[in-house]
Order: sequence, then structure tokens, then C-alpha cells
Amino acid sequence: MNGDPVNQILELKKSLNMLYRKIIPEEEIKKTEIIILLKINDEEKITPSRLSKLTGFSKSMITMTLVNLEKKDMIIKLKGSDRRISYIILTEKGKNYAENFIDDIKKNLSELIKKIPEKDFKDFSSCLKQMNNYLKFLI
Repeated sequence: MNGDPVNQILELKKSLNMLYRKIIPEEEIKKTEIIILLKINDEEKITPSRLSKLTGFSKSMITMTLVNLEKKDMIIKLKGSDRRISYIILTEKGKNYAENFIDDIKKNLSELIKKIPEKDFKDFSSCLKQMNNYLKFLI
């Protein structure tokens, strides 16, 4: 890995994506689907517009992905009191899938963290917190 911090972050992102693929094969669920499932899991009930805002995905991408998730019995669309607004909630299958995915990621990352010396991890953790706080400020 190059010593350049930007390249290191990009390599870390690539490695995390590979970990994601190890946990869930492409044939089972698409990356956009799991991202949307996790966002719905965070919010419990959410509109497609809010999903678009949170994920940065286009409204057409959100619509296509929701159709796929509905076919897989992972979500349900509910009409609001204003018929123009629909809400998305997870089915039991969708909740279980999202929670299992989170558990698998945590388990894999915990194993990785155990292999890093404590001082190095504390430094890394401090750096991540600073970067996260700065990114929140920018957004």
C-alpha cells in the first residue's frame, strides 16, 4: 500500500468492499439493495425520497431497487394518509437480513481489530473520529 493517505483510504475502502462480498455473494443481493435495507432498518419507516437523499441514489435507482426488494419479500410499501406519499418498512425477512449482515460485519471487523496492536488501533480510531467529525461538518 502506498504511503499516501488518500491512496490508503481508497485501498481500505476496496478491502471493505471485498469483505462485504465475502459475506454476501453478488447473486444473493446487490450492494444497492443492502445499502437501502440498512437505511430502512435505521429509520424503521421511510419514504423513497428520504432514501434517495440519504443514499445519494437517483429516484429511479431507488424505485428499481425497492421493486427488487419487494419481490424478495424484504420490504412492504405502505400508503400514507396523503395518497401521494408511500412509506417503506422492512418485513421480518428484511429485518433479519439487515441485522445478520450487521452482525457478520461486526464479527469480521472484530477479528481484524484483534490482530492490530492496541496502540496502533487507538491511533487509528482517533484518526477515524477526527475524519468523521470533519466530514459531518462538510455535509
